[in-house]
Amino acid sequence: MLSKLLTSSALLMITLLTLPVRAENPSHTSRLISTRVCENCDLQGAGLTLTNLVRARLRGSDLSFANLSRADLSGADLSGADLTGASLYGANLQGANLQGANLKGADLREAFLADANLHGTDLSTAHIKGAQALPVEAVGPVQFYNWGLIDASQRNYQSALHNYNQAIATDPEFAAAYLARSIIRFQMSDVRGAVQDSEMAAALFKDQGQVQGQELAQNFVDKIHELEKAARNAARRRQIQSVIQSIGSMVMQFLL
Repeated sequence: MLSKLLTSSALLMITLLTLPVRAENPSHTSRLISTRVCENCDLQGAGLTLTNLVRARLRGSDLSFANLSRADLSGADLSGADLTGASLYGANLQGANLQGANLKGADLREAFLADANLHGTDLSTAHIKGAQALPVEAVGPVQFYNWGLIDASQRNYQSALHNYNQAIATDPEFAAAYLARSIIRFQMSDVRGAVQDSEMAAALFKDQGQVQGQELAQNFVDKIHELEKAARNAARRRQIQSVIQSIGSMVMQFLL
């Protein structure tokens, strides 16, 4: 699942980068900067880095491929705006109205989104990892789960744990997230937490009719218990740890 997501994102970015970009209407850009009011304007590719656009009225404007990096858009009305491929890196979007905006391929990394209205906004292809105060409901459990898998593959366990926590908070029956979190907790020496998560994953997989997931989760629990019993036998403990690592690899392949 993760590989398909990354492939789709890569293809989208290649498509966006090869599309011809028409320059913005200079008079529209000047109007925006001087009055902060430019609804339904042509601002394609406009360079607006660090621009003060507090409470700007940009409803329905074409800001595709515009550079709004670190611009102050707090309280701005961007409803229905086209922000395809736009850079909003580090932008202040606190309280901004992004309802119905097109954010396909937009860069929202490090953007501040506290109290932003994202109703009806599709963030599935936007770059939002690292965005600050992003409403959990605007992201969805699968996105958090995918971020967790990426972090886990890079051994960034604390970040992976955070993302799995978010995935589970938004979908308490997300069996794969529990199992993935179980592995991370075991890596972080939280044996009790790892067992609890694997047991929960096994129960959820069973209820959802996913036999392979149930077996993997239960096997992981069983091996952790064996490891605990072998605490005084160093050779046996190393052997079981090796088996657990092997199971962990199998689980990660299943979760992908």
